[in-house]
Amino acid sequence: MTKTLRSHEMIDQPVQGALIDRVVRNWCFCLTSVAAMFFAWTWFWEGAVVKADLVLFATRVLPCLVASLIFLPFAIRDQIRLSARFVGPVHAMKTAIRRCLLGDQCRPLEVRSNDFWRDISQQLNELVAARTQELLRPANVEKSTSEESVPQHSDQLA
Repeated sequence: MTKTLRSHEMIDQPVQGALIDRVVRNWCFCLTSVAAMFFAWTWFWEGAVVKADLVLFATRVLPCLVASLIFLPFAIRDQIRLSARFVGPVHAMKTAIRRCLLGDQCRPLEVRSNDFWRDISQQLNELVAARTQELLRPANVEKSTSEESVPQHSDQLA
């Protein structure tokens, strides 16, 4: 289990794209909530939203919203990097299973030390090793069984 860098971080675009979409949607919801709360709070305490409140919103709240917009790409990048830690091993397992089903040689999976699902990949490695031994064993057992079941001429005469 070595620690190597990934060649790319968008490993499974549908899964990681859905996570990015979720981050952006939550960010938009947060911005909308902040703006709505500002106006609701103003209306509750002052009875109406007036032009001065709009100026206050533009000078005090809007800069905070813009600052959060500047932070959004960093949050998305972090989400991609984090998701690569669990999408990468799952992708590797899917590829290994596909190769085994096609009859290719099943090699043990190597998962990076900081990735998630290390225990599952280890279990898959154990399963493949056991299955490989199981597939090799019947060939040897069948040969010995078939040799024992073939009657010898001396047994038939007795």
